[in-house]
Amino acid sequence: YGLEGYYPLYFDDTNMNWNPVALNDERISSSLFHEVGIYLFQDIVEPTSNYVKNLIIEEPYISLMPENISSLWKRIDFGVKSIKFDYEKIKKYIEKNEKELNEVLLNDRVEMLLIALDYLIKDGNSETFGEKKFNRLKYLIELFLKSTFEHMGIIEENPEHLIIQKKEGSYKKLKLKTIKIKKENYKFLSPAFNKKIFENDKFGFELVLSSEVSSMDSIIITHSEVPMAKIEYKENNKGFKIFLIHFLIKKFEDYFITSGFYSFPHIPRPLGYWENYLFYEFPFGKQILKKTFIDNKKVDDLENVYNLFFNIGIDFMKNLSYFEDKIKKEKVAFEFFISQPENSILEKFSRMWQRAIFTEEDLNIDYDKIEKFLFFNKEILNKNLSKGRYETMILAVKCLKNEIDEGEFKRLKNGILKFRISSLRHYNPKEIYIFD
Repeated sequence: YGLEGYYPLYFDDTNMNWNPVALNDERISSSLFHEVGIYLFQDIVEPTSNYVKNLIIEEPYISLMPENISSLWKRIDFGVKSIKFDYEKIKKYIEKNEKELNEVLLNDRVEMLLIALDYLIKDGNSETFGEKKFNRLKYLIELFLKSTFEHMGIIEENPEHLIIQKKEGSYKKLKLKTIKIKKENYKFLSPAFNKKIFENDKFGFELVLSSEVSSMDSIIITHSEVPMAKIEYKENNKGFKIFLIHFLIKKFEDYFITSGFYSFPHIPRPLGYWENYLFYEFPFGKQILKKTFIDNKKVDDLENVYNLFFNIGIDFMKNLSYFEDKIKKEKVAFEFFISQPENSILEKFSRMWQRAIFTEEDLNIDYDKIEKFLFFNKEILNKNLSKGRYETMILAVKCLKNEIDEGEFKRLKNGILKFRISSLRHYNPKEIYIFD
């Protein structure tokens, strides 16, 4: 989600001249890929309009003529006419660094890269490439795709269309280094980027880009930087409680999706917490959901999702807050983010929305009703959720009801840590600091 491209120059009002826009990570990424043999920034400037294309800028609320752009961008369009690939140079790079690549990637991935390069060098000629090697390449590609989609949940595999079976799939195990440390001795990292989005009398909301995802009892360090929403509550000791509420809502959504009640996730994953902070996946999108669209049931999935949560004891619509769009003079839902492009919105919003701000005030929760649902649906919840999540949900409810003992609280914290590691899997966690 984001805007494609930007003007490569901005006007300096002080010095009255034009200057190039700084794109964070451009120089280092260009240099690294160039060394490999991939010319990443070859076709990004439109010559007729002097406009940067083929880059999606994910940073929200960016000005029309920014002086610099954060690391929140992605290169798109990987056609051979857009990016130059030197296949022989790439092959030599892989062969030279094969040992290091195998340490970081699966052995299957390195083999796949080499076979894919051979296929591209021979231009897909079946006579010179060979059927056996081509079948091996297809197998390795499907292993890669299966691993890529693992965090979305694989619910069906048709042997007629898939070469591999579930039991044959091998996923890379996370190599996590666990370090015990006293909290006062831990040196917190500065975020790579942070941007305040808004603030009111109850909390502040900002975007944080960091490889450090913290909680009160542990810090997870990831290889890839994680774009996170950070809510800082004005009242202390809100972080853990809201995290548990958010965790329950997310796990119920996982259950609804794996059970087939709906398919597009509307709740971002909670990732961490502090005394008065909550961290979760940043909801890339805009707050443009009109009250009239909600009232007139013109939001795909919303009524179905609302009813599912309401039936288990969570009403996430009762206390919605609205603000007035200054231009259109219409009431807009504060807690909803829409990632559907605005120019495609006609008479109805698609299901590309997220309910993404959580406070105690805007959620109406019946913990007794939730507890009863958990008790009567133990088997199906265990079947549709990852191992250990059901018990963690039970303990989370007990904690929120102030009915948890010391041993149970220890198990709850352990279950939450496992959930956080799993939620960050595609950012490749590398270290966990456990506070003594």
